[in-house]
Amino acid sequence: MVEGKRVKVRTDQDLCMGASSCVSLAPEVFHIDWDKKKSFFDPAPLVVANERPPNPERVFKAAQSCPYKAIILEDAETDERLYP
Repeated sequence: MVEGKRVKVRTDQDLCMGASSCVSLAPEVFHIDWDKKKSFFDPAPLVVANERPPNPERVFKAAQSCPYKAIILEDAETDERLYP
């Protein structure tokens, strides 16, 4: 839980540039699908493997590590945005 709330994770594919800091911090939740990347200049498709993560605090740190703010955390019950 983050701030006492169950967390739902989604990504903004237009913002993700494949920095992959999130993958390093929460590999059970995030991975980058390099097979779908078409060219060097395409954004890397970030895949969320677990929309309701087992360790929300780690996912929160992963979201904070994204330099493009492409990871969006929401309250799983109300859809209120928690981050960014």
